[in-house]
Amino acid sequence: MSSSPPRSWPREALLLALLLLPIWAPLTRPGLPQTLAGPLPLWRGPTTWPDLFLRLAALAGLEGAVALKLSLGLAAAGLAVGLFGWAGQMAGPRAGVLAAALALYTPLSLSALYRGGDPTPLWAAAGLALAGWGLRLGRWPGWLLSALAAALFIGSGGGGAERLALAILLLQALLLSHWAAVASLAAGAAAAWLLLRPALPLPAPAGIPLHQLLEPGWAFDTLRLTWDTPPAYSLGLPLLALLLLGLWLTGGRDRFRGGPLTLFLLPTLAGLLLLPFAPLLALPFLALAAGAVLRQLPYLDRTPLFVALLILPLLAAGPGLSPAFAHYPTPWQPAATFGADQLLLVQAEVEGPLTPGAGVAVTAHWLAPQPPAFDYNIFLHAVDAAGNRVAQIDVQPQAGARPMTTWLPGEVIADRYELILPADAPPDLRLLLGVYNWQTLERLPAGAGDAVPLGP
Repeated sequence: MSSSPPRSWPREALLLALLLLPIWAPLTRPGLPQTLAGPLPLWRGPTTWPDLFLRLAALAGLEGAVALKLSLGLAAAGLAVGLFGWAGQMAGPRAGVLAAALALYTPLSLSALYRGGDPTPLWAAAGLALAGWGLRLGRWPGWLLSALAAALFIGSGGGGAERLALAILLLQALLLSHWAAVASLAAGAAAAWLLLRPALPLPAPAGIPLHQLLEPGWAFDTLRLTWDTPPAYSLGLPLLALLLLGLWLTGGRDRFRGGPLTLFLLPTLAGLLLLPFAPLLALPFLALAAGAVLRQLPYLDRTPLFVALLILPLLAAGPGLSPAFAHYPTPWQPAATFGADQLLLVQAEVEGPLTPGAGVAVTAHWLAPQPPAFDYNIFLHAVDAAGNRVAQIDVQPQAGARPMTTWLPGEVIADRYELILPADAPPDLRLLLGVYNWQTLERLPAGAGDAVPLGP
């Protein structure tokens, strides 16, 4: 069956835009997804293209949370558009819509959006899909798109997985005898490596267990995401079923130009189990092969069956479209960093006057990129102009309810400290906030000192 007539492209593009709405809707909530990354991507150095986007958003005056969610939403849209064009060029626009829906609504993508919380992997997957689209477009617009998109996913810092994806794309370009595509992909990738250094990845497992690729996405609470819910690497039943069907139908032969599908799917599937960053970069290839089923089984392109195929990934998404959000301050830089454990003080707010006989309260928001190895105490001291202590409080976080060894990566812990100032205290008081080892009384360094001054 030939691909759909050109006049159907605008209509299918509108359908794709509608399918993006449930993906974007959760991002309009206040705060950030309750993720493993939290606001950490805002504070990373500008060493990848997604990081540069966040820096530009800061210069434009956007709030940190808004910029981070905008980056996540645009990356998801880029992945959808790239797959729509790539699969559409191979098997028609409806195949492009199906491939995009299968990729967006798989637990893997939803986990990257609402559990991983770092836009870098999604931007890498989007760049790969757009590069594949450019490869299929051909001529100078396609070569230019391939070069820019190759720079995007190579410059997103995938820790090795992006090089595997580039090799597969180059193999396809060679099989198509598109030497201009080979040159554009290589030029874009080289430019990214010269201009950027890949960012250090956020904590990730050293390999993906096979069961995580096959089991349902949310392993614990099926109604909502909680801190006990690990990131989901599941491909989802609709994507997996159509992918296996497509591989069986091809029988190792290609119905399209560019060599056997199995030639680039097999190394992609192998990479899933070897590299933590690989699942998202494998996703465009897998969704492409699954969406191509419409070309192999023409009767599935009929509207009733096509609609049924689109409904399946949306139904399977289930609780992935209802992520938990947390509302807390998201400044562009943390207020302070404590010690080698990298305890971050996100922000601290002082309530009440620093006058003798009055009460003062501090609400602090803390974050640990990695769980601390020790249950440190937090202290709040009121000192006079000479540095003499006139009042103090020393506590475990949340009055002992959340010791630091229970903190999860990216989780923002809100804590409140109340201090009563003596009536005979001198004027010109200051507040100092710090962290110390209650066994040795040794304080964690914070900048040039061992405590952070609060207030004016």
